[in-house]
Amino acid sequence: MPDTTAPPAAPAAPAAPAAPPPARSLYQTEIDTLPWSPEQRLQLEQLRGERAKYESQRAASQIEIHKLEQEQTSLLRKQSLGHAFRESAVRFKTTPEETLRLLGGEIEYDENNNPQVNGVPVTEALRTLALSTPTIVDGRSLRALKPAEPKESAVQSKADLTSTAAKISFVNEFGLKAFENLPLRQPRIVEVKTFEDFQSLPVANRMKLISEHGPNWSARLPRAVTDATANRRAGMLVNKTKR
Repeated sequence: MPDTTAPPAAPAAPAAPAAPPPARSLYQTEIDTLPWSPEQRLQLEQLRGERAKYESQRAASQIEIHKLEQEQTSLLRKQSLGHAFRESAVRFKTTPEETLRLLGGEIEYDENNNPQVNGVPVTEALRTLALSTPTIVDGRSLRALKPAEPKESAVQSKADLTSTAAKISFVNEFGLKAFENLPLRQPRIVEVKTFEDFQSLPVANRMKLISEHGPNWSARLPRAVTDATANRRAGMLVNKTKR
């Protein structure tokens, strides 16, 4: 016949050892040994109970204060992170949570609760992400991130600015440094066809051509045929014919 007896019960867990009585200071021990009257001893126990109650309430208050501080810090960091998104001026197609994951690092906060990722402010990291991954960004905000093309001026020399108002307008638009770099008069445009044309240019223009075409470019230019050169060649040809 099958055995129908119940399996043995698991042994009972050993009882937890009794908590040791609270440690008593030497001062408390000395107080207890004093010859108190029953009324005085009752008052002493009441005072001890009130003190224990106060310490319990104080500990609970400290816990509540710590909890409130954590909640305040969390709120400040949330607001700071939202400000970083707005300051970046980038409109992402992804959710903020997905965007933060794409930054590729853990969000950390400095002592002022400013968000950073990999040591870079989140504002700058968001802009870098937008430029490197344009498919997740609204096109209008992406265009605003790209640097503007440098302005070009039709003014070629200070002589082109015929009035004080024109000079002030030029400085306001392009800066004082650009005005100072303008030549007094528009430079003469020379088409470089020969080595002599190249030699007649200012040093700055020659250096620019060399940087564009290479150091040996001027040496490959043809020499100009001057009247003296033509006469010399003609004389050499006549002498050769006489021979």
